[in-house]
Amino acid sequence: MRKVFASLVYAFVALPVLLGALFLAGASPRLLDRDTWMDALGDDRLWTAARTFEPTEEGLEAAVAELPSGVRIDPRLLWNAARSELPWDDLKVQTLNSFSDFWDEARGSGNDDMVRIEPFRLILENRADDIATAYAAGLEPAPPGTASDPMDLTVIPAGTDAKDAARVLEAALREGISRIPDSVPVETAGSPAARLSAARQGLGTASRASIFAGAALWIGLAFAAYGSWSRRVRWLGTTLAIPGGIVLGTGLLIRLPLEAALTGALRSPELAAMLSGPAAQDLAAWVRGLASLVSNGFIVSGGVASVIAAIALGASRPIEAAERGEDE
Repeated sequence: MRKVFASLVYAFVALPVLLGALFLAGASPRLLDRDTWMDALGDDRLWTAARTFEPTEEGLEAAVAELPSGVRIDPRLLWNAARSELPWDDLKVQTLNSFSDFWDEARGSGNDDMVRIEPFRLILENRADDIATAYAAGLEPAPPGTASDPMDLTVIPAGTDAKDAARVLEAALREGISRIPDSVPVETAGSPAARLSAARQGLGTASRASIFAGAALWIGLAFAAYGSWSRRVRWLGTTLAIPGGIVLGTGLLIRLPLEAALTGALRSPELAAMLSGPAAQDLAAWVRGLASLVSNGFIVSGGVASVIAAIALGASRPIEAAERGEDE
């Protein structure tokens, strides 16, 4: 009767609690931790892809439309000029600093509920002349007989040279850059990070509580069901192997289709047109790393539980042999 009672309580109470505890532990607080995403954002593979990224024509035209002064420019040529002149290492550092600032403000540990973006404006201001010069160097002179239009910088206007075109573009760039504020309110995008922070804290509390409750019930049932240590240990191993195997299998099942889905998305014609070659491979490797981050927690928690179960099952035999020796 004791065994039947213990089995029923395990099936309807202990097993769900153990599964919940292992899944919560596998959800990995690292997934909701700032340092995890700082590492991801700072990955060189991501920045290699960013430096070779080719935005769509629509995206470039929308960005150029924001320029003041009514100048008309070649969006693709401007992007290529900016890409060649921007200090990507500085942009990487400032991106990480801004993300760290954003995270701290969103979770309430910052100073003024604002995220500073002034460093990006300063980087653009410092390189505006170089970008304009590189852009003008790629222009062709206006066709003979074309009326001079100093605002049309898709060509070098008649009667001017590349230096004149560069000066006009630099003035337009600086005017546009000056409109970038020093900071933006964290409310603009802060609520997701605030929820992540709260979720991380709640996850840790729930994980610890469920692990404690599940372990106490799991061990208590072993003592309720059996009187000998060997059978208790064997029962513990068997009943832990079930949730451990489920969580381990879930982690493996998540990783494989998730990697396949993300890799398939990277192979889409739209993205392939914007990114190709080694940079595409780097980005694919970076995405696979994110997929591993999602699944690794479940693989680790399920794997640890499975190893403990295997040790318990293996230990039950020598314990049983020792008990028989004592009986003799």
